[in-house]
Amino acid sequence: MAEIIFDPISHTYTVDDQRLDSVTTILKDEGFIDDRWYQKSGTDRGSAVHEATAAIDRGDLAAADFEGTAIYPYLEAWELFKIDTGFIPEIIEQPMVNTSLMYAGTLDRFGTWNDDTKIIIDIKSGAHELWHGLQLAAYSAFPELKGVENRRVVRLKKTGKYAVDYKDKAIGHFDNKAWDEVWRVLVLSRLYKKRYCKV
Repeated sequence: MAEIIFDPISHTYTVDDQRLDSVTTILKDEGFIDDRWYQKSGTDRGSAVHEATAAIDRGDLAAADFEGTAIYPYLEAWELFKIDTGFIPEIIEQPMVNTSLMYAGTLDRFGTWNDDTKIIIDIKSGAHELWHGLQLAAYSAFPELKGVENRRVVRLKKTGKYAVDYKDKAIGHFDNKAWDEVWRVLVLSRLYKKRYCKV
């Protein structure tokens, strides 16, 4: 298995000396993510929540270790989600690569929930956005996750509650193959432009 190196400054991945764009970089560059209104506090919070939930799921820390911090309610929400759904993580914050479509990304979670159904989960601490479905489609195209049809966004809230997003009004259910088709066209179009249009 190839070593995947992530550069957080350029937000790129290197695999076998080849530099690959991240899923979020592609979505930003192609106009699906508009981060002009994002605030640093929200971005920092999201990063902290991801790091803390990963540490908790790996068994390194407990939510109680963060009591009194600003992210504690979000961690309570994640713990509540796991209790309510029986979610058991199998893959936690793991970099992955799709060599045929030339991109990489870090999967938040893969595991089982409810009746032992396999599921891909992306953790958010902000609002629902259209591009979330495309992000999930990108992750489901990683070879390790081939055949996994269930995809959800779990939005953790500052109230200690959570919401499970499973669809978008425009395209529909996140499990719908239309998301895969849009993502594939988007990536192939980008590869074409980079190769032939010098953008």
